[in-house]
Amino acid sequence: MQLTADLNSNDPERVAVALKTLDQAWVHRCFGPLPMPEPSCLDAFDDFVPRDILSHYLSVLQNYVDFEPTPSISDIRHALVEAVIRYGRGEETLELALFLQTDDFPKSAVLDALRYLEELGLNDSYETLAAQRLVDHLLDSEKTRQATVNVFQIWVTMDYFNEVIDAVRPRLNDAELLRLVIDDEAIADLVGWAN
Repeated sequence: MQLTADLNSNDPERVAVALKTLDQAWVHRCFGPLPMPEPSCLDAFDDFVPRDILSHYLSVLQNYVDFEPTPSISDIRHALVEAVIRYGRGEETLELALFLQTDDFPKSAVLDALRYLEELGLNDSYETLAAQRLVDHLLDSEKTRQATVNVFQIWVTMDYFNEVIDAVRPRLNDAELLRLVIDDEAIADLVGWAN
């Protein structure tokens, strides 16, 4: 299919037009089977993906109805996380947080998304800032706050993403802060739970 070739072309103009076309498919009721676009299609824009292009990409992942093969919700969630962390610089982190908060099982969605973030890693200060903004938004909702703090416990134990946790530490209450003080017995329990 031409759209798939465009998405994989590494040509910014072709990728932009393909994402816009897919994002507007519902307007024209013009759907056709194609593989879910991977975040790597955004590499065509090098270090800066224009906000409207990233918005089209995120919208396509959340709304296009004819991906073939059909991705799992976890596949979609992982692609959203990767796109937002690698290329998002602002409101996209809120969009991702809202997507996780409105999941049928928001606690599981947050655990899946943030554990995938561990696999991705954070490569620079921009990605660290995007991760800080994402978890900050996740702390805003009772649906996702506890799950987010649960992941913080794992990160503290494994010495992951200290800058991310430190950025939102002032937002944590005393009980949540206490959960981030890890003793040897708690470390053993958390390592067993995380695996």
